[in-house]
Amino acid sequence: MNPKDRDDAVQEAWVAHLEGRNPARAVATFAQRLRRDRKRTLVNSQAMERV
Repeated sequence: MNPKDRDDAVQEAWVAHLEGRNPARAVATFAQRLRRDRKRTLVNSQAMERV
């Protein structure tokens, strides 16, 4: 995880804590969303290269 992602994960955890949710689960969800978005971006960029 790069430093920017780490800062965002800390913010996700803090907001979850303030809302009474599980911070660890919020960070895990955040990381999963990042992986999914990056994978989608990679697939889309590869598709555009083939066009």
